[in-house]
Amino acid sequence: MAHRTPRLLAAVVLAVALLAGCAPDGATVARLEAKAERAKSLIVARAEVGEDVAPIVARMHRAKAHFDRGEVAEGEAILDSVIAALERREPVSAPDAAAGGPVDTAFGAPRRVTIAGYDEALGAMEPFITRDGRYLVFNSQPRDGVPPDLHYAERVDELTFRYRGPVRGANSPSVDGAPSLDANGQLYFVSPRDYAARLATLHTARFVDGGVSGLRLVAGDVAPGRPGMLNMDAEISADGRTLYYCVNEWNVRHNIPKTSDLRVAHLTADGFVTAPDSREIFAAINSDALEYAPALSADERELYFTRARFAFANGELVGAASQIMVATRATTAGPFGTPRQIASISGFVEGPTIAPDGRRLYYHRRDGDRFRLYLVARP
Repeated sequence: MAHRTPRLLAAVVLAVALLAGCAPDGATVARLEAKAERAKSLIVARAEVGEDVAPIVARMHRAKAHFDRGEVAEGEAILDSVIAALERREPVSAPDAAAGGPVDTAFGAPRRVTIAGYDEALGAMEPFITRDGRYLVFNSQPRDGVPPDLHYAERVDELTFRYRGPVRGANSPSVDGAPSLDANGQLYFVSPRDYAARLATLHTARFVDGGVSGLRLVAGDVAPGRPGMLNMDAEISADGRTLYYCVNEWNVRHNIPKTSDLRVAHLTADGFVTAPDSREIFAAINSDALEYAPALSADERELYFTRARFAFANGELVGAASQIMVATRATTAGPFGTPRQIASISGFVEGPTIAPDGRRLYYHRRDGDRFRLYLVARP
């Protein structure tokens, strides 16, 4: 045991120190103290049998940094994820799946987004801010066998939107989600409602004041057209002429993507046709991890996306980690450079969207069994 003592003490000290600099109400403090004690006991148990707790220490460092800044929700979310993984005997990864890779420190601390009048029990995912900044379009989360639907809300301020209802004419008994719109109000979203017959999932329709018309499948070659392959999400450019999308092989058993890479297609008379240099454009982006949920700045020179990894043991899903990444390029004809993880975003996060001003980045995060929307901003 003596050779493990420094590592064990470091983990215990970090767990107890989680509340340093944090001064919320008494009930919150009591809850956090109980969670810190639970984490401590679990860490001790792992260290006692000789397991490497260094990744756990790294996660606790990240949680403590949030608490030191008074960011209780962010710190508690990390603490919850550590406890859940330890209780299920999952491996606990370090904060950055792309450990040692470059980070982007321009964005500030996450802040929770409020959708006034919306039932939070439905969850909120895959946000998109319309090109005029007026609307937030998003989808609910899957729950109790009920698939997600598309919804929209009107902007009050950067952190507050007023719920207006489901997107009329868009939803189906199947999954409907991952919305994006061009500057002319053409909506693009994913739905497998026609997959059995057409092996395609990308749909488009005209969006006006919360309703759609002219709903149809996206024409062109973006759909893989093979069983087990699909498009999980996409984003249309502001001018409506370029579609950034992902291609996925699906893990049916666990209902998650097995593979995911980004591609780009341009509008032609035959629909959206994949660019011949699409692989080169994303050569620095696509990896053996999953890259999906692309989001583009108005000038298409800044790309935000999700990078995720799933862990399996004996054929069972035992863990997941994700990051929001950003990459840039000099011109719209060139490839994107090396992506950077946005340092201020942590937890299981997905679905970024950049506001028209290029300063505010929205995304969803899993908080326990609920998905909620958050905002980070840069000066």
